[in-house]
This record gives sequence, C-alpha cells and structure tokens, in this order.
Amino acid sequence: MQDAITEPYKYHSSGRPLKVDIALPPNHSSNEKYQTLICYHGGGLVCGSRYTYIPSYLADKMRGLGWIIIFPDYQLLPEATGWDIRQDVLDLEQWILREQDTWGIDVDKIALSGASAGGYLGALTGITWKTIKPQAFASVYGMVDITSDWYCTKKQPGLTIMEVPVDTIQEAEYQKYYENDREVVWDDRLIKEDRGPIFMLFLREGIYPKMIYGRLPGKNSGGSLDESYLQPLNRIGASFPKTIAIHGDQDSAVKISDSYNLVDGVSKAGIKSEMLEIKGAEHGLMPEAAHDQEWNHVVDFLQNATKT
Repeated sequence: MQDAITEPYKYHSSGRPLKVDIALPPNHSSNEKYQTLICYHGGGLVCGSRYTYIPSYLADKMRGLGWIIIFPDYQLLPEATGWDIRQDVLDLEQWILREQDTWGIDVDKIALSGASAGGYLGALTGITWKTIKPQAFASVYGMVDITSDWYCTKKQPGLTIMEVPVDTIQEAEYQKYYENDREVVWDDRLIKEDRGPIFMLFLREGIYPKMIYGRLPGKNSGGSLDESYLQPLNRIGASFPKTIAIHGDQDSAVKISDSYNLVDGVSKAGIKSEMLEIKGAEHGLMPEAAHDQEWNHVVDFLQNATKT
C-alpha cells in the first residue's frame, strides 16, 4: 500500500526477517489509539506477498476511515508447513503487544481480514492468539475449510481453475520445492518465478493436508500438538471474532462452501456472523469496485464490531 512503513516483526532461524507493512491513517498521531485491521495476503499458501493478493479495496476504505492497516509476511508451503505459519501468527501477536504504543494500535479494537489463503491465516489467528482477542473477521473468498473434499481428494482429469487447464501442470517441475526446508517469503517484485501452479497442483492431487500438517520427512509436524490446531473451523469457540464472509458463487479456485461453512460454524458458537454471496463472481471478485455496496457493508460490519 502506498506510503506504508516496513518493519521486521520476527527473524527466521536463518536470520532472514519477516516483515509487516504498516499503513497509517491520515493525520495519524502516536498519542491516540486506533482501530486496526490485520490484512493477510492470499496465494494458496504457496505464493503471494504483502504487496499482492490482498483486499486492497477494503483496506483503502478502512484506512480512509481512520484505521491502521497492517500487512504481514508469512512463510509459504511446501518449504514451510502449517506449523511454521502458525508460529508466524503467534509471533505477529507478540510484535503487536510490543509495538502497540509506537503506532497507536488499540489492541481491544483489532479486526482480521484475509483474501483467499489469507482467510485461512485470519481464521487461524482467531483460534491461536493467546492475549489479544480480535473483535471482527472479514473473510474475503477465504480458503478456510482445509478438511473439505476440495483440498483432500485427487481430482478427475479435465479440471480447470480460473480458465487454466490443471492437467498440463507437471509435478516433476515442482518436486524441488517439496524437498527444500528453507523458509520462503515470496516477494514478487524481486523473485521472478511463478509459484501459482503449485496451488493448482496441490488441489489436483488432493495433498493440501499433507503439506499443511507437515507429513513429509524432515518437515515441522507440530510436535505434541494435534492437527486440529491447524483446522480453524474445528476449533471455533466463544472467543472467536464476529465474522463476515464475502464470496463469489462462481469461484473455481476456492469453493463458496468454505465461506458458508465458516459462517455456519461461527453462528453455531453463538457469535454474530453474516454471509455475502456475490452472484456471477469468480475468484477475486474482480473488479473489486464493481461490488462497492457489498464492501460498504463489510466496512460497516467491522466498524460496528470494534466500537466497544
């Protein structure tokens, strides 16, 4: 986002920083406290960056209303696992607790958002943070139901995702990523490699859980924690944030059932939730400005949920 300030929020064991971009509202003063939106990027957990695959239309609206917007890095599959990503989520919370006074973050008025795979990060944050309790969560065509058949079963030939024939992807070309255990934070401004096909390959082969849970030799497998800690929809409780989901009914990459299952789980926990289904919209709801009325509803939801 334009005029954002970049800071490291943690350092990987390799010494490489994972960073956040902090977009401050107009006339910001560190002597005041601000509602804050954590905005996780998408990319199927395998690509994307804090500059790309973000709900920028929503972030711009919230910033204009006086919110601080924070865009975090996180590690990517298959070099990392879901357990590594979960640790990034925990370390981001610790950074916010340390830096809240520096930026004027009101930790009692934090909302989460995430586009596509960023929705998984948002939901994971909602069940994982130990001290801060976010008040609201906006899942934007969120990839949140990782135990569904869409992510767990091998697909029949002929699968097309966002007009890409998935059968043409050769698994051998990406085997090197499976065997690498270094951390990856993908900055598409610097790294000119197309990791997007890994997302479609994982879908085609139905191996997302295998990669997320760290079932390959030498990968982080969570130690003593069971796999439910990486399944947000199975751990929604009374402290989960109020939730709104926005999703296109023609999404070929992340099924709209993910959002319905999220909203249903939140509702069953006795927490306010809403679902906005966008007729005819593919993955990404592009162009975003075409859905201004729905985005305004999301803005109102987040504003109201963080008022008190």
